[in-house]
Amino acid sequence: MQFDPVSKLVGQQMPAGTLELNVLPAGPNAHIVYDGNGGATAYRGKATTTPTGSITFRDCEKANLLFNGKLDGFGAIATGDLKLKGLIPLIENTNVILDRVALYLQ
Repeated sequence: MQFDPVSKLVGQQMPAGTLELNVLPAGPNAHIVYDGNGGATAYRGKATTTPTGSITFRDCEKANLLFNGKLDGFGAIATGDLKLKGLIPLIENTNVILDRVALYLQ
């Protein structure tokens, strides 16, 4: 986040907490721990404590389509391909950063 001005700004507004990202049926899984001061650390696997929020994808195909900008997030929520749970600001701010992944990879 520190090298991208948009992500840096979003990160500074991020509340402290743990966001878990899950792909059904059996992974992969990851979680991000936000410190509430603009810092974040990402880990592989499920969170070891109860997460503050979670993003769950129906399968790897849906996750890939979403990360590559080929699947509308709101539509995916409506169809059940994407499930959000927990602290909404944590999820929403993470989604802003994740939307920028394609820019990072160019």
